[in-house]
Amino acid sequence: MKGAERVFPRSFIIVILLLEAIILAGGLVFHRVREERVLADARNELFAVARLKADQIGLWQRERLGDGGIIMESPFLVREAERLFAMGGNADPEPIRTILRRFRLYYGYSEILLLNREADPVLSMSGAPAAVCPEIRGAALRAMETRTPVFVDLHDAAAHGPACGVVSPLLLRRGEATDAVGALFLRIDPGEFLFPMIQAWPIPRRTAETLLVRREDDSVL
Repeated sequence: MKGAERVFPRSFIIVILLLEAIILAGGLVFHRVREERVLADARNELFAVARLKADQIGLWQRERLGDGGIIMESPFLVREAERLFAMGGNADPEPIRTILRRFRLYYGYSEILLLNREADPVLSMSGAPAAVCPEIRGAALRAMETRTPVFVDLHDAAAHGPACGVVSPLLLRRGEATDAVGALFLRIDPGEFLFPMIQAWPIPRRTAETLLVRREDDSVL
């Protein structure tokens, strides 16, 4: 006996295809909306973390400049520095070393250098003073000229690796005039606070990474 043939109407097939197309399109739209939402959430999170890091670095930098302001307004330290400059090798450096030793201990600086008016090192708290790099020399001359502490940006110190710091002018009042007799460089080891703070992420992320960059002409360093 010949089996009965079932014939699906063409309209039924068209409806099925349309339904499949609608389901596929809906899935693609849902996937696109979800992808955009995930990207927007990730973008907002990155902006929030960037603002947090920038605020933390700005606060930390202002605190370090504040340390330089304390030094700048210390008359006893300035007088001892001027005496040391005037007497040269005949001066006893222990009084100023005592002051700087306490400052280095309490504020956690890896090195303190005493610089004369030409920004040449005269005394080092960690040993014999070595020649300063161009970044420190330039900042010291600028600090003495502007009569204000200057932050020394991250740089590669040959003998110490990455470093940054603050240069504070040593100001001596002579009547109505204020004279810069020298400067102090407070070296900061970025591995102690700055680098860990940059690398820390506020929430758990397997691939999170933070980079500290600055613009130099048309490049990013």
